[in-house]
Amino acid sequence: MGIAELADPSWWTVQRGGLAVATTTAVIALGSMQLNRFNIRESYRPIMIARLEHGGKARSPLDLVIANVGRSPAHQVKVTFDPDLPTAEKSHDGQSSVIPLLRKRYRQVFPVWTPGVERRNTYWIIDGLPNQDGEVDSVDGVPREVVAVIRYKLSSRRLARSITERYPLRISEMENETFRTATTDTSTHQRD
Repeated sequence: MGIAELADPSWWTVQRGGLAVATTTAVIALGSMQLNRFNIRESYRPIMIARLEHGGKARSPLDLVIANVGRSPAHQVKVTFDPDLPTAEKSHDGQSSVIPLLRKRYRQVFPVWTPGVERRNTYWIIDGLPNQDGEVDSVDGVPREVVAVIRYKLSSRRLARSITERYPLRISEMENETFRTATTDTSTHQRD
């Protein structure tokens, strides 16, 4: 049978037309089921993130937060930084640097990181006042832009799928924020 016969209207009987429609419907249904299965599996996987957060006040240190915001545990989690974080034990101001503690924490591989768990470390302590462009430097010599690279597996199985997430940690995105502070007015509580 060739293409010419399929184009001939006399070849198409009700049974052949019905068979063609049924075959097309089955192919679409199978594809739809596979896509649905993939979407369900993806919606239940771990999702590891890295972000910077301000403390409650202006000029407070920035915290690095690494978290699993997904719906299942991440396995064999390894966090690295590109470029590497400084190795100095002392800050520019002569104090002990917080970066060696951060490096030590993330040197290890975390066997399981459950959903909802976040690990927080002081990451950026401001060194002095902003320059004329409003930029500040780190007292520990941390670059203004570092990429946190998080590698993990979707399950504990040896051949489980590996995921690599890359999150830019940009100080420029955290600068020039405004803050609101609460004050208490005690003048209304005076004795007569």
